Amino acid sequence: MERLEFRLDDSAITDLQRRLDATRWLGEDTASHEQCGAPLPFVRDLCAHWRNRFDWNAFEWSIRGREQVRVPTSVVPIHAMTHDSPHADAVPILMLHGWPSAFLEFADVADRLARPADGGPAFHVIAPSLPGYGFSPYVPGLSPRRIATLMLEMMHALGHERFLIQGGNWGSSIGTEMARQAPERVIGLHLNTVNGSAPRRIAPHCRPRIRPLPIPTRPCSAGPISTYWHRPRSASPTLSTIRPPA
Repeated sequence: MERLEFRLDDSAITDLQRRLDATRWLGEDTASHEQCGAPLPFVRDLCAHWRNRFDWNAFEWSIRGREQVRVPTSVVPIHAMTHDSPHADAVPILMLHGWPSAFLEFADVADRLARPADGGPAFHVIAPSLPGYGFSPYVPGLSPRRIATLMLEMMHALGHERFLIQGGNWGSSIGTEMARQAPERVIGLHLNTVNGSAPRRIAPHCRPRIRPLPIPTRPCSAGPISTYWHRPRSASPTLSTIRPPA
């Protein structure tokens, strides 16, 4: 296992700014239609945020202040941010991100889980970078099932034989596969993206606890986040995304 220290490459930031400056924007007539993707003013502002407003120095130091490791597995080394709790009864929790995301999604909540202010349960937080994300190398052909095996290997190397799992998006599929492969190691599985369908048969004692939920017959207008699901279905020459970082 290798300890990592993150450092930004100034030349990479300069190159990013150069490429943002060289953006070739669509004409107003083309980009004003909703079917063409995200509105042009929104995308221009997003570009300006990364070009002019994002604080790269603060970002670098926020990462460098966190424990980072690279753990060997049978296929590819896995990077992870770890946050050990000072509480003796803390429970390990593996937090799996999805797409498009990264381990930093859990940075703030990791602090609160490891050091709860209200006397609640405490957790040792492990937030890996999935293969091909962050500091974990990309390897072709890795399915959620195979990545689940690598995550089990990583948790063993970190000394966590039993643990909780939180997963969303790809992390939901990977976490589910981990629970299938090693149910004796998974204390609990929490998913904020659940892919599945209603069972064809329901045991009688379960029926009082199950009620059908209304399923929308058309895309909902839940604000910018709904574009994550619905805009990619169209031929989008601009960018489909959610709100820019604050």
